[in-house]
Amino acid sequence: MRTQENVRVSYLITTRNRGKFLQETLANVRKFITFEDELIIIDGLSTDDTREIVERNRDIVTTFLSEKDFGEAHAFNKGLFRARGRYIKPITDDDYYYPEAMQKLIQEMEGNPELDAIQCGGENWKLENGQLVFSGARCIPPQISATPEAIFDFAFSGQGLIIRRSAFERIGGVNSSCVSVDGDVMVKLIECNCKIRYLDLRLFKWTWYPHSGTNRKSELDSDFLKFNVHLKRWDRIFSFSYEPEALFALMDYKDKAGGLNQMYGIWAVGFIARSKFGFTLWLLAKLIRAAVRAKIRIGHLLTWPRGGTELRSEHQWSETLR
Repeated sequence: MRTQENVRVSYLITTRNRGKFLQETLANVRKFITFEDELIIIDGLSTDDTREIVERNRDIVTTFLSEKDFGEAHAFNKGLFRARGRYIKPITDDDYYYPEAMQKLIQEMEGNPELDAIQCGGENWKLENGQLVFSGARCIPPQISATPEAIFDFAFSGQGLIIRRSAFERIGGVNSSCVSVDGDVMVKLIECNCKIRYLDLRLFKWTWYPHSGTNRKSELDSDFLKFNVHLKRWDRIFSFSYEPEALFALMDYKDKAGGLNQMYGIWAVGFIARSKFGFTLWLLAKLIRAAVRAKIRIGHLLTWPRGGTELRSEHQWSETLR
């Protein structure tokens, strides 16, 4: 009987209503899973044939949980807390993993106990007119040093990531409000100074489908703004590439007009931070900031309730709270 001490890899799949893809993924997993490993499938209470597909593959499925959840990140945490392996390997329910490369990746982890995580490269594909078309490699260019930040910029992907279980004990679970589960994991690994290595190995074949989370651009922008705040990468935050809604969410603005004014100020400061001009632009930013503040304060005065406010006595507060 397998115990926590002798389980090698915990392969973790989160899924919901992807039976068509899940069947192919499980056929793929069969090519590299061993008796030393376990396979955990967390299903968000699918209404398709997911359960039947899992039952047909029970010989390789160690744990199957099907219940309502709050999204992929929540499902990932459920699987993570049930995992017993020395290594956690996320497996997506609609991509392909090259078996020989998977074996090499695990051997690399086994042979380097000082590593907390390894990020591998892979292939990007997209669906065009019903046909899969190769769209590029997910890897670090040869001329770039494979620092953790470079891994995050060029190569990070949950499909290529394997994490030592003990590293999760340091970084905790995944923020369940995130759409980018793998991004949250990578940022936490970097924040906690975990040892991450890039392995230039073609491990996976990732495909951009209409249902892919990559299509949720506004939510992903919000995630990556938060990631860059955690990593203190202010030049990325001050860039012009994010959608306004993501900046509003980051700043927690309910009033979009007020948020837009503040955003203009942030962009002005960002422009200065990235430019080679000097005092003139700095002074311009100060003037913009002062103008924005003045406009907001005037707006507050114009919208302040007339007639003043009434101070309540301790007795009145007590009556209100009863």
